[in-house]
Amino acid sequence: MAEEEIYANADVSEMCPSPQVGEEHSIYANVRPEDAVASKPSGPVRNYSRWATGSLGLLCVLLLALSIALSFKYVKERGQLQAETEHLLAGCVDIKEQLLANNTNLTRQVDQLRITEGELQDRIAKLKKRCPSGYMDITMEREQLLANNTNLTRQVDQLRITEGELQDRIAKLKKRCPSGWIYFNTKCYLIDSSKKTWTESRTYCQTHGADLVIISSREEQVFIYGLRKSVWIGLRKEQGQWEWVNNTKLSSSFWEKGQPNNHPPENCTLLFSKASNPLFSWHDYPCNDQQHFTCKISAYM
Repeated sequence: MAEEEIYANADVSEMCPSPQVGEEHSIYANVRPEDAVASKPSGPVRNYSRWATGSLGLLCVLLLALSIALSFKYVKERGQLQAETEHLLAGCVDIKEQLLANNTNLTRQVDQLRITEGELQDRIAKLKKRCPSGYMDITMEREQLLANNTNLTRQVDQLRITEGELQDRIAKLKKRCPSGWIYFNTKCYLIDSSKKTWTESRTYCQTHGADLVIISSREEQVFIYGLRKSVWIGLRKEQGQWEWVNNTKLSSSFWEKGQPNNHPPENCTLLFSKASNPLFSWHDYPCNDQQHFTCKISAYM
């Protein structure tokens, strides 16, 4: 209460004396222009800056996620293309080596025939001096050898033509399967790089118009084993009986020794790539285990 009386009795004019005429210039001289400029930005400006910074950060995160996703996709497709290319190149190398071996053998035979021809010429010359009556027989033999030489030369040329045709055929076969799939004996095969359960693997194949592989021959078994990955195949145990995914009963098999061991949870079939013999490489395996898998579909004709 005393404080209120003190301030009530105070003379305002005495506490804040008005500036003299001569002092007005000095008062405004002490005011700095930058003090007026340095005022804080208004509320909407600060909110917009904060929103812009957050949006830019979110955009960077999205771009990073997209880059990572594209990188994984690129690595996956590159692995599939590399596997297909290596398989085709291996086939080309085998064909080329066989053709080169045939060509080498035929060349040796041609050289041998030329040597034989020279020896016969010498023999004919000697016989003409000693036995003119046998000259016709020797001439006929020589002509026969020359005909054989001509036939061998034609065979060499035909083999070279066949090599070119095989190269064209390989190029056409590559177009009969979807990208990343491998062609073999009118069928296309996909060895996926991911690992899934047996059921998930089959679902994945079916979404691509295929199904888990049904192995119907020794050649097909050896082909899949040669891809060098342990994979699920389309064989599982239903009510105590092994059946393929097309509901046919198992008639011929390629179980490894001691397999199937019929443990209760092992009702699906894995083609084991580390088996010593491709014709004895099947294992019964738990269906919920995560493994690579092989899809199979008919090739485009």
